[in-house]
Amino acid sequence: TIPKEETVQPNTIASIPVPEKTMGETARQLVNENDQQKQMLFASLGNMESPSTRIAAAMKAYRMPEADKEIIDALVTTMHEDPSTNVRLAALEALSRFHRETYVKKKLIASLKKQKDPMVQIELIHVLTEMKQKSILN
Repeated sequence: TIPKEETVQPNTIASIPVPEKTMGETARQLVNENDQQKQMLFASLGNMESPSTRIAAAMKAYRMPEADKEIIDALVTTMHEDPSTNVRLAALEALSRFHRETYVKKKLIASLKKQKDPMVQIELIHVLTEMKQKSILN
């Protein structure tokens, strides 16, 4: 005798739907991804062997839609302490992207007193001047 072909019956394992992620799981996953991105950014900003890696990290921060206090503080520290003028300028450029945030404004104004590099001082003055002009227009 020839065996009959088996068919999958409804309500068997083959037809059980895979549950979708809940909103909480999705939110947790996004938070974890954001934390991982921040940790990579911090590691790149701290990579003292490669100025180009630090510049790339600052530019990555510039492209972020928003920056939290930790990211702003890391950029400010980079702008003050990095041995490379180009990296300090890249950090300033990234900070200038978030100039509308009160915390960033305060940090940029305070940086004017701390900054020793003439190139960064000039650019910082330029950024602060641009911020003032924009606030007059708004």
